[in-house]
Amino acid sequence: MERKFECHRQLIGGVLSPRTDAIQKDYDSFVSTSKDGCYVETLQLAKKPKSEQQVRAIFGLAIDTIVTTFDDNGWDTSYLLKLDIPTGNPVTKGLMKEYLYSVCAIQDEEGNLVTISRMNTVQAAQFFDAIRNFAVTQWGIYIPEPNPNWRKE
Repeated sequence: MERKFECHRQLIGGVLSPRTDAIQKDYDSFVSTSKDGCYVETLQLAKKPKSEQQVRAIFGLAIDTIVTTFDDNGWDTSYLLKLDIPTGNPVTKGLMKEYLYSVCAIQDEEGNLVTISRMNTVQAAQFFDAIRNFAVTQWGIYIPEPNPNWRKE
């Protein structure tokens, strides 16, 4: 597992704010417990994270699109599970959400499943892309981007 150190500091007028005592302590601890080798220090502009409501709305629209298409086509869970005999059980939003968590899983550094409420913006974009790709390749369901700039905002 790759270890990394991350901290947030302000850049104002071309001057980077000094590390606080707490950040310096964490930095020193990271350095003193790391293996010898070549390390990269990167500065990047921190993007404002999506609110949980925004992320849920984006995925809610994707799940609504899929479930509506299933309903419109008369597909039940047999279509989802690739069974030859209809089950008569409808595909609900809750079932679809759990199914997508399984087939389009996003994991954290420890290998644990990350749910929408714990995803960062990068993970949310990966999850949305995985859902879109899965839906179009497996079911022929196209899910449009909710807003072409949502990944950057």
